[in-house]
Formats: sequence, structure tokens, C-alpha cells
Amino acid sequence: MSTPAQWQIDLLLKKFFEDWQPRCFVVPREENKVALLDLGLTPNQRKEIILGLKSSDYYSGPEQERDPGSHGKGDIWTFGVISNGVNIYIKLKTRKLNNTQVMAKCLSFHRATWPIRLPYKENN
Repeated sequence: MSTPAQWQIDLLLKKFFEDWQPRCFVVPREENKVALLDLGLTPNQRKEIILGLKSSDYYSGPEQERDPGSHGKGDIWTFGVISNGVNIYIKLKTRKLNNTQVMAKCLSFHRATWPIRLPYKENN
């Protein structure tokens, strides 16, 4: 799939933020829990980093869920940010539940394990 335009990413993020709040669900994977300690962040700081994502933080997506049995079908979008000098990998998921409801959650939030190339970030 080709890289979406920045306006499409902006639209996705706007919708994700609306649907993600007020619950702000992050999948309770061990890697996501350990990341807060590793990065020296609180859950509220993680929330603020996610809510601060911009189209210039886009890494890849949308991609279809590879394991729909665990989390249902839906679109996966990945982003990268730098916080306190550390590259952070963030994976978000959206899925339509019905005509009016959308499920939005953060699947991954942890230190990047490989270089993240952000196609819309200047001086990348």
C-alpha cells in the first residue's frame, strides 16, 4: 500500500483521539507496561504523548490486523516520536463496531527496536 497523504493521517488521528477518549485504552501487554518504567513515564504522560501525535510522526499504515482473533479486524497505524532523546514506537488500531461506534486503542507503546523512518518529518 502507498503512503497516505498527510491530510488522511490528520483525519485518522482526529478521529482516533475522539474515539480513544475518555477511556484511553492501552493494551496491557508486558512490553507496554515495562516501557513506562524504561522510559520514566507515567500513564498520563504516555496519554499526552499519544494525544500529541501529528501526521509528521507517521511511520506506516494502514495495515490490516495480522491477528484478528486477539483484537478483531481493523486498521493498524504506526507512529514514532522522540521523548527525552529516546525513539518511541506507537501502534494504534481502529475498528468499526457498528454504524455509529468505533473502537480505538493503543496496541504498542515502547522503545523502538529498530530505526523508524518518518516520511513526513523534516531532517529525518
